[in-house]
Amino acid sequence: MKKKNLFLFMLLLLSSYYDMDAQDVSPVKIPFETALNTTKELVLSQIAADVKIVPLETTENCLLSKVKAGAIQMIGHDIYIPCDMGLLQFSDDGKFVCSVSRKGQGPGEYANIRYVAVDRVQKQIHLLTNGKVLVFSSEGKSLREARFPMVWQLELLGQDTYVSYVYNGNGKKREKIVLSNMKGEQINTFPQYDQFTVPSGMTFYNTDPYLYQFAGNTCLKEFYNDTVFTVKKDKLIPRYILDMGKYRLPDKYRFEVLDGNWERFNEVSAPYWRPNMVETTRSVFVPYSPWKFEDRIKGRKLVVYDKKGKSSYNVKGGYIKNDMNSRLPFYPNIQTTDDVVINLWEATDILELTKKDPALLEHKALQNLKEDDNPVLIIVTMKNTNKENR
Repeated sequence: MKKKNLFLFMLLLLSSYYDMDAQDVSPVKIPFETALNTTKELVLSQIAADVKIVPLETTENCLLSKVKAGAIQMIGHDIYIPCDMGLLQFSDDGKFVCSVSRKGQGPGEYANIRYVAVDRVQKQIHLLTNGKVLVFSSEGKSLREARFPMVWQLELLGQDTYVSYVYNGNGKKREKIVLSNMKGEQINTFPQYDQFTVPSGMTFYNTDPYLYQFAGNTCLKEFYNDTVFTVKKDKLIPRYILDMGKYRLPDKYRFEVLDGNWERFNEVSAPYWRPNMVETTRSVFVPYSPWKFEDRIKGRKLVVYDKKGKSSYNVKGGYIKNDMNSRLPFYPNIQTTDDVVINLWEATDILELTKKDPALLEHKALQNLKEDDNPVLIIVTMKNTNKENR
């Protein structure tokens, strides 16, 4: 009897060992509300290994308008920027390379761009459009396509599974996450617990990024939810809890719950902050801004969570001071790879900054900047000395 019990114990121990990756772990708490009580200046040389100022080439073939900044991707030295024109490829020195396919109804063409995901191992681009996913090589060659359910965003889980996000714009969606194979066939779903009533019954849409990849994990973040999850094929594992405290927008003031009443929403949302999240090896950046759409650029602010020190603070002035390459300040709000983060500056916004700091234009890359030029990217490669990835 004792031998049998010992055998069962060893079997249980082995099974738990091989299932360690799937076990739930305690999520890390990021004390956002508390962080606002401590303000520090942060300079790029403290956190960055390399900084590039990249004015994107401006010609008739590559004019960017209404850039979907949250869906910008990189593979090696190539940058893929979705916008109204389509998916445009630039080199990381700003040279226009090509337009990846084109808008249309034919094979390899897309009606619009809902989202872009990349497989950096196979060097492939996965473009989500209405009702299908198109796959291209990193050079823009069409490889294949598959019918796909109408979802809002898409990311890869390994090399054989799509994770897609369903935005609950009418309060009645049943699924939050849909897992599909490469043929677009559904293999699993995770339920949507966030239910509410829209008085008019209308459906609203939001183009914010909700999925990201870090250290081989596919992660889910939501602007109305304080928990960030790691997505597994069979479960969602809590990863971070962003403790907004008194700055969390109450559910009753959600834009959808207010039936899209902008005037009312801007009024009641004023005391609260709208957080985003960008995860790197050493830090979690929490860019935040007012909920009022018109103030989201000029009202930008930033909280930083130090993974190793388990401390957080508010960044003085809202931007990271650039002491490495030009004087153009850095705002870490676009994540590409684990430790490469991008800030997209519109040319008009840079020129507005020069009214207070004319020395900005002394940098070689910015000397000939004009109002109607394409945006300028700051591409920052973060220092990576903390190997204790989650």
